[in-house]
Amino acid sequence: MNMFGLFNKSAADLSEEIAFLNSVAGTWPPTYKDLSQEKASFQRWKRVIAVAQKAYEREETEETLCDLIELFRIGHNMGVQNSAQNADQGIERCLEVYPNSFRGNLIASYFFLSIDPKFAPKGEACLEKLKQLSNGEPCKEAERGLVFAYLYQNHTNEAIEQAETYLKYFGDDEQIKELLEGMKNGSIDLVKRN
Repeated sequence: MNMFGLFNKSAADLSEEIAFLNSVAGTWPPTYKDLSQEKASFQRWKRVIAVAQKAYEREETEETLCDLIELFRIGHNMGVQNSAQNADQGIERCLEVYPNSFRGNLIASYFFLSIDPKFAPKGEACLEKLKQLSNGEPCKEAERGLVFAYLYQNHTNEAIEQAETYLKYFGDDEQIKELLEGMKNGSIDLVKRN
């Protein structure tokens, strides 16, 4: 039995497992349909993280490290103890060893922007790196993320300008349109989180 026998998947399917977990707990708060899905997702996360940890122990690569970081980031959203610290340590290692990792910088930006507005400058730095890595092409993730990075730092004028830039490049995004309207009419100034 290979290490992926834990959930009867091939190595190629690990990304599908991560994508599923991202679909329910990739943001805060998680978007579980009900308590049953929350419990099932947590059990699935435990199986998938065990596989990712074994893959990383077997071969430390950019891909295996990013898989692990992403799962710890998701685990943090699920309320798994020590996941934030594990994600942070993994991000630090990834950005040190693989500073030009698109995926590593993307995961780091999501993490920093989701844990607390005080980490928005770190998220902004990762998003700027994504733009650099995109070789002058608009990067949807970076352009969208920068709206929040500026907003969380209470840089409303920059957030407005960035929202307009994002919408110019990528069009329909109801959340960004609502944020832009709120920033322009003054009903949104600084997004505060608990």
